[in-house]
Amino acid sequence: MSLEMQILPEREPAGRNVFQFSPLDSARFSREIQGHKWLVESVLVEGEPAVIGGPKKTLKTTCAIDMALSVASGTKFLNHFPVAKKVKVAVLSGESGTATLQETANRICKAKGINLADANVLWQNDLPCLSDPFDRQQLQQGLAQHQ
Repeated sequence: MSLEMQILPEREPAGRNVFQFSPLDSARFSREIQGHKWLVESVLVEGEPAVIGGPKKTLKTTCAIDMALSVASGTKFLNHFPVAKKVKVAVLSGESGTATLQETANRICKAKGINLADANVLWQNDLPCLSDPFDRQQLQQGLAQHQ
């Protein structure tokens, strides 16, 4: 029986770091202190993916808009959870329509005592098809362009 190794050509990173296998052994892993860097205390970790899910008509979009406006303005999420720092936010919604998003955002801003026009939020009322490489590239480029 013979084993062959195939040398794969180097690939260019598509806007991300290329994976390299560099594990920690258990002794080092156990010594290194890891902690969450909360963007919204006990709710949203900075730099980590998040999903808001639930049945129909359970205020998912309203919660997402409240979180976006909270993070963008540095105000408490749901008037309870502290925001660690203000950051620019992008909201992409594909279901409620622009008028509903605007009405919800204005209502939340009024309750928070902030002005929607001053919120550091980017709004878009259509979604990319995440299974389409072109749409993913457009999203990635747009987010990078708007920081």
